[in-house]
Amino acid sequence: MTPKTVKNKIHILAGGPAGTGIESITHSLALALTREGLFAITTSEYQNIIRGGHSFASVHVGNTEILSHQNHYDLMIAMDKNSVQQHCTEIDEGGAIIYDGEKINIDDIDIPETVEMIHVPIARMAKESGLSLAANVVGVGAVFAIIGQSPEQMKTVLETIFTRKGKEVVEINHRALQAGYDYVKENVTHQISNQLKGDEKKRFLMGGNEAIALGCIRSGLKFLSAYPMTPGSTILTTLAKESQNYDIVVVHAEDEISAVNMAIGAGHSGIRAATGTSGGGFALMGEAVSLAGQIEAPVVIFDAQRPGPSTGLPTRTGQGDLRMAMHCGQGDFPRLVIAAGDHQDCVDLTGEAFNYAEKYQLPVIFLTEKYIADQYRTCEFDITKNINIDRGKIAPPSELDGNFMRYKDTPDGISPRSVPGMKGGRYTSTSYEHDEHGKPVEETPEVKVMMEKRWRKIKTLEKELPDPKVFGSSKNKVMIWGGTKNPTLEAQNILQKKGFDIEVIQMQYILPFKTDAVQEILKDRENLIMVEGNQSGQLEGVLTEFTGITPDYSIRSYYGRPMTGEWIAQEIEKYLSKL
Repeated sequence: MTPKTVKNKIHILAGGPAGTGIESITHSLALALTREGLFAITTSEYQNIIRGGHSFASVHVGNTEILSHQNHYDLMIAMDKNSVQQHCTEIDEGGAIIYDGEKINIDDIDIPETVEMIHVPIARMAKESGLSLAANVVGVGAVFAIIGQSPEQMKTVLETIFTRKGKEVVEINHRALQAGYDYVKENVTHQISNQLKGDEKKRFLMGGNEAIALGCIRSGLKFLSAYPMTPGSTILTTLAKESQNYDIVVVHAEDEISAVNMAIGAGHSGIRAATGTSGGGFALMGEAVSLAGQIEAPVVIFDAQRPGPSTGLPTRTGQGDLRMAMHCGQGDFPRLVIAAGDHQDCVDLTGEAFNYAEKYQLPVIFLTEKYIADQYRTCEFDITKNINIDRGKIAPPSELDGNFMRYKDTPDGISPRSVPGMKGGRYTSTSYEHDEHGKPVEETPEVKVMMEKRWRKIKTLEKELPDPKVFGSSKNKVMIWGGTKNPTLEAQNILQKKGFDIEVIQMQYILPFKTDAVQEILKDRENLIMVEGNQSGQLEGVLTEFTGITPDYSIRSYYGRPMTGEWIAQEIEKYLSKL
């Protein structure tokens, strides 16, 4: 069977039970091909169990930047029969499935005639190489042969991964890789024709949570406390691994309440501090967020969203925490809510989150989601070039006379702060309402002054925040936030080829809401379409609340799987074609 087209992008799927190295296959492929000067992204879907069940992961590779994943593939590695059954119809015409015919009986599976089944004795060759667990590496070798790529770069990846386990383990994996490659070269005629050619520029592969960790390091983070919660846990583990290299204190707290209070305490003490969690953990932090608002302590809280309610879908993606981020905590107090759309956003906006937290002395809630957090993407080495550090108003020594007004009423609502160790900078700070010195009060005039002073900060902040990002120009406006960014930009490219132009508006800063800027962007619209990963249309409601504008059409996905650019394009085309 011969493929009908020559591709400049290749989409590869790996499927099998949890614990069989499914993500390792796609991650190592993406890393090796990135080192070849190509661009790659990965996605992964796995059940909430340690072993067994069904997991699958994909890698999408091309000569130019890959915006979005897709749900159909050129090639698949199936580590069990269930994977063949579930995904054989997702393989494009001229594509193939690699499977171990000595372990998997496919006789009773209705496989499309357009799909080539390629038997590779994966388990036997892994054992002959010296380690049965290297079966996934044999499969990777087979993939390189079928897509016509040399396995040499993959050998450097294996050295990166296994050097710490010793030379013998590296050699075993090299043998397993070569065995899979040689078997296909000697026994299989099928190839996926492609024009994959790297540009020789050095780049690196990075996960979304790793991008946040990198942003933290480059922004001067010195304290992180967190309790692990999927999919936010790898912010904690990445920073823990790097903590000694960058003098960062990383604390694995006993729970999320302790984690956020530790971070608030550190921020209150003049240290750049953060915590990370997911929706369920963030729900426990509400009272502490309110405390940060009262004492005007800078803190950044990373919420890697997954679908709820309650435990919901622990290993899936979603955008259901926006309203909680906007309204958590008792009483009225200013906070900033930011949503990242991709890895560059994760780095850039992390830097801005710390700057705004300290400059405006408030809690910053940073929303990401499983689709971004777990996704690996080819990144440029200058990804941190936009980060600048602004520590905000630190009181000059001339103001520290022992009678320091920590909460001084100022025109912009921002009071100069002292940090521990500054002579004459002592002040009282409690969770109670207070006067300008921090002394608890209940008298109406003083309470009113403090409430209005704090709220004045949000008006000052709103003026400083950047306007929404706009991609393209059209009277057909599509508003998005978070991880729908790149799939929607992919949809924009698809639709343009079909004669439909759309303008994509990305909301990065959602609270305070840039009402005037959004109204200006939308004033010449003919159609407004919203794309969201939740059931209730949370950003849609926020838009109407602050501008009075109601979208013409809503595209929502809330079942835990990420949207593809192709699906978004289909939904938009379906709507626009009816007009």
